[in-house]
Amino acid sequence: YDAERFARLVELKRRWDPKNAFHLNQNIAPAPAGAG
Repeated sequence: YDAERFARLVELKRRWDPKNAFHLNQNIAPAPAGAG
């Protein structure tokens, strides 16, 4: 992913899966609020 798309994925992950329940396959860890 390019930087813009990756940032969007991290934001979506933070919003919809903050506890990282869906961590298998190509995991994108949720960034803490305010990170980035």
